[in-house]
Amino acid sequence: MVQSRTPDTYWQEQVVATRTSGGQIFLLLSVRKTPCDNCRYGVHFDTTWGSPAGEIHRISWCGSCFNAECAHAELDERQHRSWQALVRLASAQPVLPCWNSARPAIEDLERRGLV
Repeated sequence: MVQSRTPDTYWQEQVVATRTSGGQIFLLLSVRKTPCDNCRYGVHFDTTWGSPAGEIHRISWCGSCFNAECAHAELDERQHRSWQALVRLASAQPVLPCWNSARPAIEDLERRGLV
């Protein structure tokens, strides 16, 4: 049986990456959007990014009030397997396009209707 896709998982069919000013690459592992708890009308994005070296960060922000947070995160076993597969996929690409930060990468996915 083939698992059906939902619009909020279409982005997983591609590698979404950012590159820090120091050259470190982070790959998008998860993204979730919810109403912002801080303001009445904003959309809060909660994202998880992992480097090929295993450094994991959770970056979240509101698109309206920019209530933002960045913290180190841990992966459970299922997430760790997904991260390993994503690192292999990214390594196999001859050129890995990268955004300069998380917010423009997610805004592009949202503009294209992928999240």
